[in-house]
Amino acid sequence: MNARILPPRLSFYQALRMGYTGEIRMPGYIKWIKTLPCNCGCGGFPVDPSHPNFFKSQMRKAPDPLAIPEARTCHEKYESEGFPNEQERLAKAALYLLQAIYEGRLKWVNVP
Repeated sequence: MNARILPPRLSFYQALRMGYTGEIRMPGYIKWIKTLPCNCGCGGFPVDPSHPNFFKSQMRKAPDPLAIPEARTCHEKYESEGFPNEQERLAKAALYLLQAIYEGRLKWVNVP
């Protein structure tokens, strides 16, 4: 990740939306998300990682740790209609992230 220094008086949230923080990509996490069933329980397949729309900035996806598994039809519906409760969607993403940590699929590493 190539993070840039934040401009003065810009909050982290603003910097994230404007692209100053760089993109947070986790290919291994996304590959794992694709193996899970759709989060709505519809049983649809194949499953895509669905990134939330509220963190997107121009030409960027939201960070990968915020993706949840959605069948393609559910993902397309989200892209066209949105989600009635984005806080609930973010909470689901946090649970998937915790699941990945507890299952040993994600590890913190010390990178110099």
